[in-house]
Amino acid sequence: MNVISRMSISEFDWIDWLARFRVRAALPPRGFEGPVGLSAFRKDLLARSIAVFQLGEAGEGRLAAEIQVFGGPFINDSYKQACSLFVREEGRHALELLLILRFLGHSPLQKSRANTAFVSLRRMLGIKTKLFVLLIAEVVGVVFYSSLAFVFDESNEPALADAFSSISLEEIDHLIFHLDFFIAACGDGQPNKIFISLAFALSAMPMIVWASCLHSAAFEHRFSFAMRMIKSGTKVVKASLCYLLKSSPDYREVRFRLANCLSICL
Repeated sequence: MNVISRMSISEFDWIDWLARFRVRAALPPRGFEGPVGLSAFRKDLLARSIAVFQLGEAGEGRLAAEIQVFGGPFINDSYKQACSLFVREEGRHALELLLILRFLGHSPLQKSRANTAFVSLRRMLGIKTKLFVLLIAEVVGVVFYSSLAFVFDESNEPALADAFSSISLEEIDHLIFHLDFFIAACGDGQPNKIFISLAFALSAMPMIVWASCLHSAAFEHRFSFAMRMIKSGTKVVKASLCYLLKSSPDYREVRFRLANCLSICL
């Protein structure tokens, strides 16, 4: 087996991801029951925000088929299988968010301007553009879901807090999985890493600020919720940039530390 390096994603790394996604592939969607201690007005605003993310989680089915015909020295069967399982996991998240919407007495959206914009960007150029847009979306998702978990925990809504906490932890994996793709795509080209890092930071932070302003209306302390999203988002972007640019002889250890860092800081 090749030595795992920061310059090259080895076969082992994609097998590692494949094993991780396989463990969760059989997990059933979480169900919900019991009263919700929110006013009808707050539930409606909250459900509208969740519905936007639910629509996005449900719209990634084409990626699994497209990745099968995508070639590259860093792409192999293990990556393609892992990517298919990632898409399946996103589908489970979409179903869980749908169950949460029904739990809140709300119906899913058929379309939204935000989702339409993301889909248009994903389809504009090629598979790398699609994965980069998904990378940015994962950052926003991690921040939003973890912030919801915190708010529901503070509001004594354990079912919803646990659900969003679990989703956010799995979204952290998705974020790192996509970061690995771009690390592998850059190879040992430092200018490529710097370019990707700059593009990532300049794309992610505005999206986090936009999402925090858009989705804070459902909460009584909307400014506090927005600021929490922005602060958490800054930590996620900073940790991701360090991961993209850091060299390490033990790549798995760096990934493990990043996952722990994100789960703690959120």
